[in-house]
Amino acid sequence: MIYDPTRTASEHDGAVQKTVGLGLMIAHHATDKFLGSTCPLTPGESLVLGRGGGHFPPTALDDDRVSRRHTTVTLDKTQLRLQDLDSRNGTFLNGRRVESAALKLGDVIGIGKVLLLVSPIDPKHNHVGHPNLLGRSLALSRTLALIGRVAELDVTVLVLGESGVGKELIAKEIHAASGRSGKLVAVNCAAMSDGVISSELFGHVRGAFSSADAPRAGLVEEARAGTLLLDEIGDASSSLQASLLRLLQERETRPVGADQTVKVDIRFVAATNRPLAQDVRDGRFREDLYARLTRCVVPIPPLRERREDILPLARHFAEKVAGTGRPFHHRLASALLCHDWPGNVRSLQSTIERLVHDSGSPGPLSVPGWLDEEFSQHARHSAPASGIDDTTLPEVAVRPRARISARDLRRLLREHGGNITAVAGVLEVTRNTVYRWIKKFEINLDALRD
Repeated sequence: MIYDPTRTASEHDGAVQKTVGLGLMIAHHATDKFLGSTCPLTPGESLVLGRGGGHFPPTALDDDRVSRRHTTVTLDKTQLRLQDLDSRNGTFLNGRRVESAALKLGDVIGIGKVLLLVSPIDPKHNHVGHPNLLGRSLALSRTLALIGRVAELDVTVLVLGESGVGKELIAKEIHAASGRSGKLVAVNCAAMSDGVISSELFGHVRGAFSSADAPRAGLVEEARAGTLLLDEIGDASSSLQASLLRLLQERETRPVGADQTVKVDIRFVAATNRPLAQDVRDGRFREDLYARLTRCVVPIPPLRERREDILPLARHFAEKVAGTGRPFHHRLASALLCHDWPGNVRSLQSTIERLVHDSGSPGPLSVPGWLDEEFSQHARHSAPASGIDDTTLPEVAVRPRARISARDLRRLLREHGGNITAVAGVLEVTRNTVYRWIKKFEINLDALRD
């Protein structure tokens, strides 16, 4: 079964689980301890925000620019609205002062110097930080959970996402979580010309061609017992696609000029920003290779769909350049949150590095003139408020082959005479996973081997 990465995991499972709701998250605050604090929104109720309010932790909204009854956020059926309560300093939506307005996911509400994000909230989810993948979004948390699930599967993983979202970083985390003893080796499929495909991938023996003075191991051999990252696979030539299909099917390599093939133990991770399904329909990408690649998909949402991650990443990049933490002026924080970041994380990093280098003092980073001009070229276009439904929220898809019933497992074990390696190969999981299932279902393996 080929999975459509635009559908949610719950849709793939046949039922939509209504566990995700809407809430407000403190994205920017003068006091770090309040960052990430959330307040759920209850259908049919109006949330009054103001100084001394009890919806967030005590004193979280005690800004001297915030009125005691500053604004309300109301969730009524599928409509989410913001209403200013004649506050002294006004309520701001995506950087502009408003009296009343419809809200949608990702909108930025400014009251005083505090910035709130309209965010998806899962009451069953507890955010756990990660040393390499920074952010507070539910989408990132789900991606981290998916990495943990797919890491143990002996199956090719396809990482999908726009340019700059960090697909290579995700591939590195999948490799690290897999526990494989080899290293991660990256192949830039877009840069590999047809004339060197076989030699680059599989290596060659001495004398294979005129300039082959010594044997050379290819990238596949270099990745033995590790992971081979097929980066930019959507831009692979037809010749390279054919070579990769055979490699994924046979799991074997033959150096140029050699007489025999050699089996290889490799985990494959592919990455692309191309719409592969459309490319298959248009005849630009092989359907059989697409089927091999899309059995386990890790979609990475663009930064504009997980605005909760923007400021944590920005603070990290600023500290990395400056060598110490740099506070952000609330107007700069608002500008960063409201920008659509067409270049995603890579573009955000470049912008923050320039901001730090251009700042002449160690004080808070503010909005320079060039930033307004640069952002105006990619102005955020406010879409009309849409229905609130957790099927529209960022999700992840995972091949359900990672789950199996006791009956099906017993059947497979019986068919293969209790051969764990054979069953693991059929299910495309590790032998340890099969052993774990056997223990979980209390299966008598010796009885199935008779």
